[in-house]
Amino acid sequence: MKQNFSAREFVEKLGSELLMNEEEKLAFHNDAKNRYRIILELLPQNAKRILEVGAGSGLLTFLLREWSGGEVHALDLHACRREWRKGEWVEIQRCNVEEENFPFPSESFDCVVCSEVLEHLLFSPYHMLTETHRVLREGGTLILTTPNAVKLIVRLKVLLGKELCHYRSFYSSSPSDRHIKEYTPSEVRELLIQHGFKVEKLLCRNTTSLTGPISRYRGRRRLLVNLCLAFSLLWPSFREIIFVKARKIS
Repeated sequence: MKQNFSAREFVEKLGSELLMNEEEKLAFHNDAKNRYRIILELLPQNAKRILEVGAGSGLLTFLLREWSGGEVHALDLHACRREWRKGEWVEIQRCNVEEENFPFPSESFDCVVCSEVLEHLLFSPYHMLTETHRVLREGGTLILTTPNAVKLIVRLKVLLGKELCHYRSFYSSSPSDRHIKEYTPSEVRELLIQHGFKVEKLLCRNTTSLTGPISRYRGRRRLLVNLCLAFSLLWPSFREIIFVKARKIS
């Protein structure tokens, strides 16, 4: 399928066919589809055996499988079986990637994708990155995304003396849903180098849509978010999400 479409066209086309509820549709069109598109653009063309770490309900897993035409496995804290298109299902294996060994032999994957997981880890990313390195073949690719801790909206909140996350919303959510620690681009680079990866690309990109419905924001807040997104286009380090493509080295 990917031979006939750009990553953007592919995600848009498949998005219209996915079995999603209204909340999932909003999340997909407001933000997620842009993140998925960039991940697919970074995916090596020769990646035929892929592992997604922290797959959630498996939407990205499904996109990776359809885009690559290869064999895609997925791990998450909770096992899941989800139908994303009529008659087409995704299976997610249970694994606490922060503590448990991945249930795969060493050097068994061409690519590992880890999207929006790093910030949710309760204790440390070390075990997950060590296991990621182990299951990748020599020269295999890691694609990782995580929120940028120093995006423009965060800098403005600090400057104005505002909380980054109100304690009520933080403690009312389950631990696996919280952002325990967000990272700067330099921290992400250092983490990967420490764990035996060579960083080939590190990009900061906005994924929130400037034109789509942003259900989290209303009135002046929505205007402020749109202004921040537009202004951050001038300075990459002000953007929302860190995207990394790294290669396993000895």
